Amino acid sequence: MIINRLLNRLGLVRFAQERDGVSALEFALIAPVFLIFGFGTIELASWLRSDRGVTDLAGSLAVAVADIPAINDSEIDAIERAINGARGNLSLSELNFQITSVVNNNNVIEVAWQEAFGEGDTSFNLPETEIQQTTQDGDYAMVVQVAFHHVGYFDRFVPDNTITQTFVSYPARSVAVIRR
Repeated sequence: MIINRLLNRLGLVRFAQERDGVSALEFALIAPVFLIFGFGTIELASWLRSDRGVTDLAGSLAVAVADIPAINDSEIDAIERAINGARGNLSLSELNFQITSVVNNNNVIEVAWQEAFGEGDTSFNLPETEIQQTTQDGDYAMVVQVAFHHVGYFDRFVPDNTITQTFVSYPARSVAVIRR
């Protein structure tokens, strides 16, 4: 009883029963969380789209290169034009490619020839362990590596990153794909 009188005199009972502004306060507390989730979803979708594009492009390029018995300069130009047409939403200025023909020589992976193109400065490392595990002595393999520098929609908040994909394919029509 004494506590109720004290709370009434201080105006705390009326303050606790007051409901004006509660919705605004709830919105102010919850809206930033929903905005972060919404923008995060957009950023994640952008990254996943780029990752899927790099994977598709690298896989298609690996299959196409392994199907050619001999590659010359005009075929390299044709490959570059095909990449330009097949790149989808990926910016050409952010894409780098490397095509490498390798041979397993007594479990030592040796480069027979290599072509790199693109406008970036990505350096690639050959997946020697995987090539050794999937080839025998004297076998050739084609290694196609693609890198894409992904810049998100909200690049002030999300750091840039590079999406890389490596595919190893094997010559389909000959023992090795020769570079002329």
